[in-house]
Amino acid sequence: MSSSKLLVAVIDIGTTYSGYAFSSTGQKEKVYTYNWNTASFKNSTSILFSPGRAFHSFGYKAEQHFAMLSHTGENRDWYFFKMFKFLLNKYEDLNEKTIIQDFTGKQMLAIKVFSGGIKFMKEHLFTHFKERISRLIDTDIRWVMTVPAVWHSTGQQFVRKSAEKAGIPTDQFTIALEPESAALYCLLELQRSELSPVQPGQKFLLVDCGYRTVEFTIMEARNDNTVMKIQATSGGPWGGIHVDDAFQEYLLEIFSYKLLASLSRNDISDLEINFNILKKTVDTIDKIYKMCLPFSLRHAVKPEMLSSGRLKIDSKVLTAFFDKPIKRICNHIQDTLFSVRLHDTSMLMLVGEFAESKILYDKIQINFPNIQVLKPKYPADAVALGAVEIGHCI
Repeated sequence: MSSSKLLVAVIDIGTTYSGYAFSSTGQKEKVYTYNWNTASFKNSTSILFSPGRAFHSFGYKAEQHFAMLSHTGENRDWYFFKMFKFLLNKYEDLNEKTIIQDFTGKQMLAIKVFSGGIKFMKEHLFTHFKERISRLIDTDIRWVMTVPAVWHSTGQQFVRKSAEKAGIPTDQFTIALEPESAALYCLLELQRSELSPVQPGQKFLLVDCGYRTVEFTIMEARNDNTVMKIQATSGGPWGGIHVDDAFQEYLLEIFSYKLLASLSRNDISDLEINFNILKKTVDTIDKIYKMCLPFSLRHAVKPEMLSSGRLKIDSKVLTAFFDKPIKRICNHIQDTLFSVRLHDTSMLMLVGEFAESKILYDKIQINFPNIQVLKPKYPADAVALGAVEIGHCI
């Protein structure tokens, strides 16, 4: 039982980003995460294996090392998997013999890849925080892993086998579904804030806006501070990646393909980070936004488009990047609410990385004035933070 453990630790292997979160049983509301030198506690869902198929690195380090190998022409025999969870989504009969292809088409057992990511997270958490809790041992931790709602028994069994292969004993391991985890975090945050808590029996629409996909689930609050899914999760490929794609097309209008292709890995990383920061602040107000540019691009911009080394972007141009995905999201919200109109659903909760974008929140409020739209303090981390609570309830 988790009450006999010192920690509850959640491993969240996401489609694009991954991370972990934990709290002690004595202070379960104080949840800790690890910052991977980014603005979030999430690392990239990428993994690298040597030519001999031995684990080499995970996350941004895996991407950086593979980029270095590619630059020197030494990447041919290495195995590099980026967004490997996305590769697993297409397999309905996911099992220990499932094979997936890496970035260059080479094959490897899916369970070796997935368990490699779990093992890295497990060992990183244990090593990093053992320094703070000197007597911490393996059996002191209750491990929880989050899985998508669409992964049924075969997918969940695959995750259990992967965790076991990564060194997590079955009796210390629990699976938490992503919608229930995110919804529970939202409910608990409401209870702990000055806002009116959700009443038992009240139904709400949870909209999980990820980087690639957006998922919609009708949930119901229960008397025991838990949540229950009352309608199958639906959704589509309308995530934040479409905003990034539109931004890349805009860059090609300003700079030549040759110049952009010649950017260093550090410059590309800076560009991505700066745009991620910018897109969270975009709203519906007309103004000029400014974004830091790598030094290598500044000389190629018209002087009138620069301000102290920052690229000036008109709000009409910038908000257009969001138009297509937001329109699809709002259309699906409308369809979902119409299909459950008899359930009297008058509340919507926004979570996920894309939910950090202010314009998405604003547009949904404008389109659905009769619906209460709520967003937790940490929408991108809602699944992991809610799963920590689930671990404490076991």
